[in-house]
Amino acid sequence: MHRAYGVNALWLSLAQIADRYPLVRTDDLAGGVYSPADGWLDSSSFLVGLRQRARRLGATFVAERAVGCETAGNRVTGVHLDSGRQIAARVVINTVGCWAPGLAAQLGWKLPIEPMRRFEHYAEAPATLSSLPFVKDAAHLAVRPEGVGLQTGVVDYAEPGAFNFSVDGAAGHFDTRVWPALAHRFPALDNLRLKSSVSGLYDQNRFDGNMVIGSWPGHLGNFYLACGFSGHGLMHAPAVGRALAELILHDEYQTTDLGRLGYQRITDGQPYRERGII
Repeated sequence: MHRAYGVNALWLSLAQIADRYPLVRTDDLAGGVYSPADGWLDSSSFLVGLRQRARRLGATFVAERAVGCETAGNRVTGVHLDSGRQIAARVVINTVGCWAPGLAAQLGWKLPIEPMRRFEHYAEAPATLSSLPFVKDAAHLAVRPEGVGLQTGVVDYAEPGAFNFSVDGAAGHFDTRVWPALAHRFPALDNLRLKSSVSGLYDQNRFDGNMVIGSWPGHLGNFYLACGFSGHGLMHAPAVGRALAELILHDEYQTTDLGRLGYQRITDGQPYRERGII
């Protein structure tokens, strides 16, 4: 499927995996997919870069919280801020992640999106990890090198929806969920040491795990959504920005048709399932 969409993805046999990455246990695998053009980035630096570029292009950033919208007929005419100010607007785009359902509900949109906490852990081990790529395995383990250690996590989809940023339970989660998965896939990492944990929120779309993008035909035509990314948002962000710009300016997607990811599928009860991620 990757190749059909032009992705440079290579199938590696067990022997090829063992030769390239001897730290990886392979006896319970059928093979692996390797994407040589993929990588990872510092999300904070990426955001700063995008923001600086937007400012150079004339964008203005207002450091206030949006708390509601003003409407007239079938249009949104402005946004209310928590300071009491109101910003007039010809177009409003709701991109506030876990907070998107609250704003949308004021306008009659019901979104099956909720905040879902997940932990990210930093650990160090005696083994040299710098040669490892980013690895994702069938147990939902994600791991990549970071300095002299590694960043790792296992998403717990049973985590209850809540605005919970605490790291309470992070060490227990690491010991019971992450460490066993790491030790299984990378036996040489059995002696690693947990150094720190952070928590963050997925805007988890419980309906089908995919983004909700675009407007709702016949309902406030100048109000757009881009939310419910369920952990994929950073990867999708540049393409989503382009797609929304096309939709707003030209009333249609021009580069990639994202119509199947619109809000109408939710009202119709027709989930758009992900086929490329287990």
